[in-house]
Amino acid sequence: DNYMKKDKRIQVIHKENAGVAAARNTGLNAARGKYILFVDADDMILPSACADLVQRAERYSADITMGNYYWVDENGKAMGDCGAVHLYKDVDGMLSGQDYLLNSLRDKTYSCIVCKNLYQRKFLLEHNLYFIPGILREDEEWMPRVLKAALRVVELVPPFYQYRMRPDSAMHDDQMAVKRQLSFIKNVAPVVSKFFCQENPVLHKLMMHDLLRVFLTDL
Repeated sequence: DNYMKKDKRIQVIHKENAGVAAARNTGLNAARGKYILFVDADDMILPSACADLVQRAERYSADITMGNYYWVDENGKAMGDCGAVHLYKDVDGMLSGQDYLLNSLRDKTYSCIVCKNLYQRKFLLEHNLYFIPGILREDEEWMPRVLKAALRVVELVPPFYQYRMRPDSAMHDDQMAVKRQLSFIKNVAPVVSKFFCQENPVLHKLMMHDLLRVFLTDL
């Protein structure tokens, strides 16, 4: 609220906690700018991130500008580069989202982290690309749908997003871990499987293999 008083571009929304998916949908509906960038509350971005992402997106009229990330500890100290540098592109410097998804799944470099990318707001709204409210592991369900709909995808290198690793975060809570796994089985895998199974058998197989890999890694 204090920041909003200092800068008229900042809008604060007070709402009862209904989960990450609902919060992002609220932000998407409230936004008025050309682009959307999601940043989780305990993470950080580099000072030049927005300018760099928008410049890249404008150059190619991109639906999605794919970025990279790295982990930092509680104090913001870098713990290593975790974002794979793909550099997938055709002669124009871009790919369709579906081709990008196919390439990254084949190379085992696919990342479903929503926050490391910039999205054109008009593109998200026109394709009704909202998150499913109330589910966990929402990134794993949302990102494949978004990429499948995108016609113009470009990349930004090097990493700009700082993913903070905290030992007391919800990600490290045993009860939350069980809930996340159950949500994967009930809400994520069936939806993604149904979404891809009929149109592209190859993409469906690669996508399900990757989801299974992530699920088993998190056990």
